[in-house]
Amino acid sequence: MRRALFGALALILGVGLFAGTASAAPAASGWSGAFAGVEAGGGWSNRSGCWAFGAPVAACTNPSRAFDYNQSGWLGGVQVGYNWQLPSNLLVGLQGAFDIANIAGTIPSGSSAGSGGWNALGLLTGKLGWTSGQWMFYGDAGVAAGSFSYAANSGCNFTMGHTGPAAGAGVGWKVSQALSLNVEYDHAWFDTVTTPCTGNHTNIDVKTGGGLDMVKVGLSYALGR
Repeated sequence: MRRALFGALALILGVGLFAGTASAAPAASGWSGAFAGVEAGGGWSNRSGCWAFGAPVAACTNPSRAFDYNQSGWLGGVQVGYNWQLPSNLLVGLQGAFDIANIAGTIPSGSSAGSGGWNALGLLTGKLGWTSGQWMFYGDAGVAAGSFSYAANSGCNFTMGHTGPAAGAGVGWKVSQALSLNVEYDHAWFDTVTTPCTGNHTNIDVKTGGGLDMVKVGLSYALGR
């Protein structure tokens, strides 16, 4: 998994640097316009919750039915957006991203034992930044959505969707008139969801949620350049 992540990051960086050195024209300072590209990176998360055996989940108050574990792994996908560069070097923008992911972890023992992970993630954020020549520095905030699946050794499996606010910061660097590299960090505050188990134990409900941290490297192409 780590080799695949590092390989994807190296490919994005290599393509961007090659395009920058191969281009005969200097990098443009303007950041305005539509863009689209690819991204790859890693994520980490903590997930907590509890199981209810034959009863609704009111609160996670029984320690023997509670769980708390970490996930980590890779993600990769596409990004698209639009930037408006203002005369004062300020920049505003909108950006959307969709990634497939394998950000997973394991509960090793007990009635909750099994493995779970994030398998799809989406972000829609507004951007406020400052530009200086080939460089752009920005903060972003918006909403995130994610799909999470768990397979328990006991047969209590579930898949649930989460939504919540997200915010972060990033830096971009133009390597040519049309291509730019960016590095971005975001945190998503996902909601807590209750859902019934599938598999062998359909009389069990699970209540769980947790935040997610993401670091991504992207290569974007300015459309119309």
